[in-house]
Amino acid sequence: MAMTAMKTRRARYTVVYSRSRDGGYQAYFPAFPEITVWYPTARACRKAASEALSLHLEGLRALGESVPEDVEVVQGHVSVPA
Repeated sequence: MAMTAMKTRRARYTVVYSRSRDGGYQAYFPAFPEITVWYPTARACRKAASEALSLHLEGLRALGESVPEDVEVVQGHVSVPA
């Protein structure tokens, strides 16, 4: 008997990573400003961000809350007098 692979439903969200001034890395999701993580390495930060988002989505669904769509991020620069 052949086994069929079950496809896991995936959600894709924008995450913004930045290096902290005092070292380490932080990440946040524009669609979920309440989720922010900080870790000493970029690798650990990426892993923690993914886990934090997964837990948050799981919690929203468990509470019967709607899950928001991703938010488009536009990066730019602003010049001001120094």
